[in-house]
Amino acid sequence: MNTEQIDKIMLANAGKIDLDRETDIRQGLVGADFRLAEAAFAEMKSPVTVLLVSIFLGSLGMDRFILGQKFLGVLKLVTAGGCFVWTVIDWFTSGERTRSYNTRRLLERLASADAPLSSEAPGTTVATEVTDRTE
Repeated sequence: MNTEQIDKIMLANAGKIDLDRETDIRQGLVGADFRLAEAAFAEMKSPVTVLLVSIFLGSLGMDRFILGQKFLGVLKLVTAGGCFVWTVIDWFTSGERTRSYNTRRLLERLASADAPLSSEAPGTTVATEVTDRTE
């Protein structure tokens, strides 16, 4: 990707990523395919959505489940949000946790650029395999 494309995609998603790691993200985007970067940014969670889920379903641990923290989600569910104290704390930290989650996932995705895109049409690799067998 060129500098202009990187600037555009970073500006469009500035609220979803941890800006303390901006240089790491930019370095990862330099050699990345534009489709890969688009797919990685499209999979990001919205901090506002996670906050709303935390407010309405935080006692059930749903905000933790959304961010892939299954153990903490179950623990929060069993303890009724830590007697509601944990739930209130999560209201104030949900944005930071979401941006950290998004940044970590983005950097992992850019580091494993060899992995197939999840946005590819289903059956694309199957058709290739069938072609290879017939030759």
